[in-house]
Amino acid sequence: MLLTAIKFIIAVIVTEAVTEIITKSGFFKPLREWFFSKKDWKVFKWAHDLFDCGYCMSLWIAWLVSLFIFRNVNIIYSHVDWILIGIVIHRSSNIFHLIMDKLNYLKEWLKLKSFIENLLPGEGNDK
Repeated sequence: MLLTAIKFIIAVIVTEAVTEIITKSGFFKPLREWFFSKKDWKVFKWAHDLFDCGYCMSLWIAWLVSLFIFRNVNIIYSHVDWILIGIVIHRSSNIFHLIMDKLNYLKEWLKLKSFIENLLPGEGNDK
């Protein structure tokens, strides 16, 4: 059971990381631009929409990750289980992404607050 929980956590982190890399990194930018330039074709429009939406991409990535990570674990008994586990991983990776974004905003806010406090005379520097 512990191994399954660890695999689930790994699946969530991998899903979030791969989604971010594919939808936002410079490495995949040429591929995204190529799909964007071909969006008049139906199949390429679907790919364009997928690459343009991190939320959408994470669902497909979660299904792929769950297929690899849970292939030898006795929790997937049918295709429906695999789909449901992928959806749970997808949603969990979205929550993980939201938490990481909020922590980054907090970090930037604390930097800004510290910067402003150091600019104001007599505020926080009276020691």
